[in-house]
Amino acid sequence: MSDPNRETRSNDLTTSSGIPLKSVYTPEDLASWNYSTDLGMPGEFPYTRGVYPEMYRKFPWAIRQTMGYGSGGETAQRWRDLLATGGQIGYGGEPVNSIVFDGPTIWGYDSDSPKAAYQIGKIGVPVDHYEDFLPLLEGFPLDKGFTNLVIFNPSVPLLAMYIAAAKKRGYAVSDLHGSGNNDYFRTHIALRVRLLDLKGQLRLCMDILDYAIKNMPKWSAISVAGFSYEPAGMNSWQSTAMALASGFSYIEGALERGIHVNDVARQITFFLGCGVDFLEGIAKFRAARRIWARTLKERYGVSDERGLKFRVYGYSLTTDYTAQQPLINIVRGTIQALACVLGGVQALNVTPYDEALGIPTQEAHIMSVRTQQIIAEETAIPRVVDIMGGSYCMEWLTSEVEKKINGFLDEINDLGDGTTFLKGMHAGMESGYFDKLIERMNWNRQERIDSDEKVVVGINKYVTDKEVTPEAFKINPELARAKIEEVKSYKQNRDKQKVEQSLNNLKKATESNENTMPAAIEAAEAGVTIEEMHQVFQEVYGTFK
Repeated sequence: MSDPNRETRSNDLTTSSGIPLKSVYTPEDLASWNYSTDLGMPGEFPYTRGVYPEMYRKFPWAIRQTMGYGSGGETAQRWRDLLATGGQIGYGGEPVNSIVFDGPTIWGYDSDSPKAAYQIGKIGVPVDHYEDFLPLLEGFPLDKGFTNLVIFNPSVPLLAMYIAAAKKRGYAVSDLHGSGNNDYFRTHIALRVRLLDLKGQLRLCMDILDYAIKNMPKWSAISVAGFSYEPAGMNSWQSTAMALASGFSYIEGALERGIHVNDVARQITFFLGCGVDFLEGIAKFRAARRIWARTLKERYGVSDERGLKFRVYGYSLTTDYTAQQPLINIVRGTIQALACVLGGVQALNVTPYDEALGIPTQEAHIMSVRTQQIIAEETAIPRVVDIMGGSYCMEWLTSEVEKKINGFLDEINDLGDGTTFLKGMHAGMESGYFDKLIERMNWNRQERIDSDEKVVVGINKYVTDKEVTPEAFKINPELARAKIEEVKSYKQNRDKQKVEQSLNNLKKATESNENTMPAAIEAAEAGVTIEEMHQVFQEVYGTFK
């Protein structure tokens, strides 16, 4: 029996980000709330209740597990195995693929670079040249399926190589259906991958956007990855504000480039994480939709309905997972998945329970797929749109999260001269403001865990010596050695004159006002590697200092 007189812990009374919670909510908590303007109907402005009228009654969310390890062939086989279980499926039953790349690829190094040692294929799939995409995409319908390229950096070379591989397989550029992150704010701030000067990063980002608008009607050129800010250290509403500020900044960058605001708004999608704080996780998706729609309409004059819709890929947060008692991560992932679904996401990745130990096993990936399938097909949750709508607690919390996000957005805007989010984001990056904030938030979070103020089951409470730890997935070390030899041979056997000429053309395009994408695609088709392309951009723009 519990002790009614026990002292109530402070973290029992707040959300994970520190928003105080009452014991019960009544209509009085919504005194200034307006049903028509703040909530409304699903599929109607400001889309608080969801971006489509029928939501999952008509279109289920896409079951989209991110993957990449070892080699293109190994990754493709894992994708096919998951597809056979009913995973990797889009809204209409079409296959979907979400590919993550390894460390050397992210940092712009070829696999035979000394700096790539011991990292090849460890956290994603290695891509040195366009032919590496061929086995990776074997059997995948690039026109009817949906490909998500989880590109950190370098975005232009990787997208160019993907296009070159697609053309090799007989697809036109206009056929390609999917998205790529192309989000240098996330890469720079959350991941601290800082390969180019900010001017160069913005220019290449806009090159991809402009090229996609003109040539890739089925491709979303920018997928803002707000997910990465929470593992970096920020809390739920801070990470959402960073994602929104990034989206607003890309709109401002596109306007400076002369791109119509409706064209760019349609191109932007989002990628947000969701933690085990169930209520706040739901609230942030609802608040983000409302802020995005209102800001685009009122500040930027967006009139296109598709552009006003905050379309989001939900991702269960790995920072809530523990290597201790890893099987209980299945429960954490289920709670996170439910929050994403009740929050109205369009696609969902449930992080495999053993990712705290390393690259997920196939069994763990299947468990993540089954988690989503049970929610979709064994519960009644998808049969009613926005079942949380009208809850006194949820509507109050959505408004509170909205206030927190808007307050941080104002702070970001004012980091520059107060005129644009783009200037504020760049000023925060150059001054180290975001770095210091992340360091402070990380310190605070760890201090709360160490002091037992924040409970993490298996870490500071309910610890056991009798843990059941599944065997971690191990990559065949021969794959890395084979990749090094392969790229060395590849460089020796290509047409060196074509390589040199295409690199010269890429440099000329980079130094001029030309869009770099056509020259990058030409370079990819000529056999230029990712490191060689990236070196051209560094020569022109230099690295961030």
